[in-house]
Amino acid sequence: MTPTRPSCPGQRNQAGAPPWLKQLRERRQSVRAADFTRARQFVDRSGIIPLIHHAQLRARKSNAGRNRTVTLRALFIGMTLDSWRNQGRVVLAEVADILAHQLTPAARTQLALPAWPDTIDGFESAYLAVRRAFHAAEAVMDPSPLPKRRLARADVKRLEQEADQQDLTARRQLLVEVTNRLVEASLAPARTVIEEFWDGSAAVDATPIRTFSRGVSAKDPKTATDPDAAWYVRDGDHRDPAADPQERSPHNGKKTRKAKRYLYGFEATLVVTARPPPPRSAAAPRQPATPAATFPRSFSPSPSTNPDTTPPATPSPH
Repeated sequence: MTPTRPSCPGQRNQAGAPPWLKQLRERRQSVRAADFTRARQFVDRSGIIPLIHHAQLRARKSNAGRNRTVTLRALFIGMTLDSWRNQGRVVLAEVADILAHQLTPAARTQLALPAWPDTIDGFESAYLAVRRAFHAAEAVMDPSPLPKRRLARADVKRLEQEADQQDLTARRQLLVEVTNRLVEASLAPARTVIEEFWDGSAAVDATPIRTFSRGVSAKDPKTATDPDAAWYVRDGDHRDPAADPQERSPHNGKKTRKAKRYLYGFEATLVVTARPPPPRSAAAPRQPATPAATFPRSFSPSPSTNPDTTPPATPSPH
């Protein structure tokens, strides 16, 4: 998720529009009614909107304030459409442009969206509405008591000690449930096949995910701008030698190339279902393949081989 505004908002081209707005206009694709319906059905099928809405109601301190311009439902439908275009990556600036200028009039009416002009001010208004909706949803699911900025180490300890652990636990539970509901909704088309052919086999995998924050040394008096992330450090070459036999020396059987990976981010632990392939036999009928289903189990800071390890000045992950 990329909740950052476009760069260089004040820089303009000869036509009077800043480069980032010109790029958004050039990349625009009208959302077909069928794609909008599919995204809406996906969000509704997941059931996440009532969950997040109820959590927001519980967290509210008063009933004051006006209704949001971009509702939770509109936000998640826009993010779904953007993720389908970008192989899972979501950029809030693109979500704002989708909701403001790429939906059909009927879709905009369904989501009760206002008419934003195709100008700098119009985009800023749409983007801020999307950003506020995103952070309002994020606030009730963030299991960390730390603000997303550089903090003194002493402040980190104080905030963690003063935090309401019961509230943080509730946020983490909501985050896991929302994530699993989204994954479950994506598996609905293959659910029948999975239930029919899956024999219970599964694999557990932990995958490091880079954060947009730049990591700092453990000796730095302040944290990074994402204080919840951590350094992932991997020594050696973990590739399967059977997949690339040339990576081993023909003389001593040892690996001839070393690899070291540094990454500042989080670790997603996934459970992936699988069906072992049947024994190959000319007489045996061909068995249908079982789709792989991925279920997230946790999302935590990346473990380092040494928490006190100071990474290089410019790590080069491969």
